[in-house]
Amino acid sequence: MIRVPRIWLFGISRSFSKCRHPAEQLKTAENFATEGMHKIFPKKMRAPRNLKFTVVGDKAVGKTCLLKTYVYGTFPPGPYVSTVFPYVEDEEYVYSKTVDYSGTSLLLAMWDRVYSIKEDDSLRSLQYDKTDVFLLCFSVEDKTSFENVWKIWQREIKKFCCQTYCLLVGLKKDSNPCVTRSMGRDMAHKIGAVSYVECSAKTNDGLKHVFEVAVQTAMGCPPSPPINKKKNKLCESRLRRLIKLL
Repeated sequence: MIRVPRIWLFGISRSFSKCRHPAEQLKTAENFATEGMHKIFPKKMRAPRNLKFTVVGDKAVGKTCLLKTYVYGTFPPGPYVSTVFPYVEDEEYVYSKTVDYSGTSLLLAMWDRVYSIKEDDSLRSLQYDKTDVFLLCFSVEDKTSFENVWKIWQREIKKFCCQTYCLLVGLKKDSNPCVTRSMGRDMAHKIGAVSYVECSAKTNDGLKHVFEVAVQTAMGCPPSPPINKKKNKLCESRLRRLIKLL
């Protein structure tokens, strides 16, 4: 099995679009990782630590807009373009950004989902390989995408990377939500996600926080797990009854 290194070097996505077969795409990533690193970081410079984030979720929920707005600082104009295989020429699939974490320089490689559920398992496993944190996304205005978090995507992650951290992300926070924050927290607890966060790429509300939590998690300091408030209240009620009996 070819292992895609946990390193992202600039220009790789455009080279992807010139490759017709998935194996060529993955080989391109490997070549950039091994050959291009020395050109970007001279020997005297210490290369930043690399983290890989993989974004998954239903199509058209705002995953690509999330990445583009975070990296480039502006909400992408134009019509919706699907990033599911086959590749679209001149469309990016892996995004990179250098950030500082407690004085440590980190190079984030953020992979947009490019393989559909119907694609071969081996192809999807290559994209997921060495992921530090999955950003499992849904749209708060799309109940189906929220339900598929449990029906499809948590199973997908557990199938290929059962030990990898997962962050549940509610997108399009600026819209009319049919999924409440409480529902999101309950789902995060149900699937074992480290946390639930919401953001709007269009207004930038909460956008930076999503990646701050992802970086914090990847660096070994995940936030406290979501609390199931309903279950917590039930336990408190039973405890009060027990105290009265005593």
